Amino acid sequence: MKKHLKKLLFFIIFIGGTGLLFTILNKDVKLSFFMSFLEKVFFINLLVFIITGVVFIDDQGTFNVFKYSFKHFRATVSEKYKYSIKQEYSMKSDTEIKEHLKNTYLYAQKKHSSTTIYFYYSCILLFIFIMYSMISIA
Repeated sequence: MKKHLKKLLFFIIFIGGTGLLFTILNKDVKLSFFMSFLEKVFFINLLVFIITGVVFIDDQGTFNVFKYSFKHFRATVSEKYKYSIKQEYSMKSDTEIKEHLKNTYLYAQKKHSSTTIYFYYSCILLFIFIMYSMISIA
């Protein structure tokens, strides 16, 4: 639990600190300081949401098919690449290479990256921003 608390504290300090820095550096006189700060924090959080979302999807194995297809095509077309794989993993036939590529890329285990928790924090913060904007409009 302490590990998640440290990550939450880092997330809040990072988002809040960069939002505060961008707010101070920005000379926007149309909005109040608080509204300008919220605007900057929203856009920084949106950037974090997009980046961690892509990493989250990759960790789930969505792109493994493309990785396998690319490596298999390269091993089929390039004799030099095929030879280097055979030497590195001491394989004799093309079917062994194909099985190795399947096990490495296609059937790879799911990773549990530390960015997953930041993705969840970012989702929660975006939900809070949406709820705040709906309340402030009404």
